[in-house]
Amino acid sequence: MIDEVKDIAEIYEWKYTIHKTHFPKNSFQKSEYNSKLYGISFTPHSSETICLTFLSNGKMCSGANLKYFGNADNYKQYLYMLSSKTQFAGSTTHKIIIHLLKHLNQNIFKILNLKMKETIGKQKTNLFWKKISKRITI
Repeated sequence: MIDEVKDIAEIYEWKYTIHKTHFPKNSFQKSEYNSKLYGISFTPHSSETICLTFLSNGKMCSGANLKYFGNADNYKQYLYMLSSKTQFAGSTTHKIIIHLLKHLNQNIFKILNLKMKETIGKQKTNLFWKKISKRITI
């Protein structure tokens, strides 16, 4: 997944960050996690950063959520909520992002036992993944 997203980011000259690439052994399905992110995040022009990042326990999480909610017991429910606004990126960039996420959903997340759900409302598209299995590797 990291290599595919990196290639797309480089083609479109989007900034990206590769985080850790190897999870600690026997860390999945635990409630505790370390303070590191695993995966890749990228920022299309005029868009918020899109995080395809995970905690050591295998759950998706963004760097901002880890920073602000990672140690806050009262706000743990926000830790695994990811979102990104592409409203100002323009329709072409938005379509590229949607196609990339659909590709990842069909070819990567299916293998990782994640399911992407897309909802289309008035002038907006929402995409999110739901963890449906135990094991995630990148």
